[in-house]
Amino acid sequence: MTQRIHRTGKEYETKVLFDDLSVAISVEVGLFNNASDNVSVSDTNPDTDITTEPDDALDYSRQTVDIPADVTVSQEGDRWRASFDTLTFNVDDNTETVDSYFVVVNFDATDYLYMSADLDQSYDLGMIGELNLAGTGIERATGSE
Repeated sequence: MTQRIHRTGKEYETKVLFDDLSVAISVEVGLFNNASDNVSVSDTNPDTDITTEPDDALDYSRQTVDIPADVTVSQEGDRWRASFDTLTFNVDDNTETVDSYFVVVNFDATDYLYMSADLDQSYDLGMIGELNLAGTGIERATGSE
């Protein structure tokens, strides 16, 4: 799985772990087509850097993950993983294609990209009524940047 921790994601980690413990402990997860957007770790704004998120005027909406209630943390060797509970996106009326997901955090009263990662394949939303994401989350190797 290709995963990108964005610059603002690292800032969020630092603030939550070492500075501002009043930061909300929930995140939003959304879908997009990274083959088109080609986001990089320097991208920070989910509303301008991600242009292929499905149309929320239809059935789609970002899903909220409450931490720690909706997350399981585990360690395998030198890898730590925070796995989200299964997320269900209603995409019955959407027609976009998605191949990635992103995580949004809010601090300083602004939404920021925390991370983004590839899905196991591309999905044509016009062919499915809902998309269930299972086993997604954040994975870090010990000592990774």
